[in-house]
Amino acid sequence: MFYEKVFDKKTAESKLFPQNYTDAKKNESLMINIMPVVTELIDKNKEAMTGKGMPAGFDTQGKTLLSELDALNKAQEKQKADNIAYTAERRITLSKLYNRINDINRAGKLSYENDSTMAHYFDWSWPRWNKKKVIEEPAEQPK
Repeated sequence: MFYEKVFDKKTAESKLFPQNYTDAKKNESLMINIMPVVTELIDKNKEAMTGKGMPAGFDTQGKTLLSELDALNKAQEKQKADNIAYTAERRITLSKLYNRINDINRAGKLSYENDSTMAHYFDWSWPRWNKKKVIEEPAEQPK
C-alpha cells in the first residue's frame, strides 16, 4: 500500500487512514463507506505517494471506481425499494382476485343450492383457500 510507504505506522497521518481497509477489500458495503476518506487522503498526499511508486492515474482511477460503485449501490437500493412496492401491489391484486372468486362461489352456491350437480362447482375445498375476505381492499393511494 502506497500510503504505508509514505507514512510510518506511528505517525498521525497514518492514523487517519481507515483501520478496516483490509476488511473493506472483501466487503463492498464497507468499501463504499471508507473510499471517500481514502480518496481524500490520496489527493492530499498525492505527490509524496507518487514519489514512492504510486502510478500517476491511480487517484483518478479510484475516484472513477468509487463513482461507479456508488451508482450501482444506489441502483441496487432503488431496485430493493421497487421490489417491496411491487410485492405489496401484487398482494393487493391477488387479494382482490381471491375476494372476487369467493364472491362468485358464494353467489353460485346460493343460486344452485337445490341443484347438486352445479353447486359442487362453487365449492372450493382447497385447504389454503380462505372463504372469508382475504384482506380489506385499501383505498386507492396517490402515486
